Amino acid sequence: KPFTYIVAPESITEVKENFRKGIAGEIVPIYEAPLLHKDGGRISIEFHVSTLYDLNGLPTGRLGVGRDITERRRTEETIRESEKKYFSLFNHANDAIFIIDDGRVVDCNKTAELMFGCSRSNLINEVPYGRFSPEIQSDGRSSGEAAMLKIKDVYSIGTQSFEWKHRRWDGTLFDAEVSINIIEVKGKKYLQSIVRDISERKKVEARYRSIYDNAIDGIYQSTLEGRFLSVNPAMARIHGYDSPQEMMEDITDIANQLYINVEDRKEFLR
Repeated sequence: KPFTYIVAPESITEVKENFRKGIAGEIVPIYEAPLLHKDGGRISIEFHVSTLYDLNGLPTGRLGVGRDITERRRTEETIRESEKKYFSLFNHANDAIFIIDDGRVVDCNKTAELMFGCSRSNLINEVPYGRFSPEIQSDGRSSGEAAMLKIKDVYSIGTQSFEWKHRRWDGTLFDAEVSINIIEVKGKKYLQSIVRDISERKKVEARYRSIYDNAIDGIYQSTLEGRFLSVNPAMARIHGYDSPQEMMEDITDIANQLYINVEDRKEFLR
């Protein structure tokens, strides 16, 4: 049977043309063609073919070496699909996403433009802790120093999540929750920074903290084991303490130290 018997129908013309070129003395580069497997499936073969000559220098045929690259193609297809899904999420995410290479932004999504109030061109090639961060973060450290430490931790420990003060294009500051990790795109590794604007959440937390701190009733949070997680000023005053911190340090077993009847604490937890 001719060789084309095992060639996938859509590639027969190409394979015959490569054979013709080779016999005619033309150089045919390495090429790929799908072949039919005996189980009815297909395999991807990479061909390196050379022309055979007789003693008179006339072409008599072609010698081909085929390499099965089916798994490689499947892997490449899986990667392509993965990248396609990633970029779909990238473009439609509610959070700003930055792709960073060699310390500078090389790509960002539409949400990043909206969040920072500028165009993509204004964000590309910027350093994350430059124009779009204040010089000093809330903890007193410089943005540059804090950012470099986080990036170092990503490479040595893994994904880093933290709160950050960012600056929009117009100069206004906002609170953000940032997650940075390493991703691989087309075989190259990049830093990915996901930024979530938590300004509204911070405002709600501030309102709650104001109510909590200024309430006339005692409010507290505790573990099931009986240790305080937080105590408001009113709670401390009710029990004769000068501050919430003093009360939290002194009371280490709520049931035995505050309840007249220890069983009441157990009943309360039901």
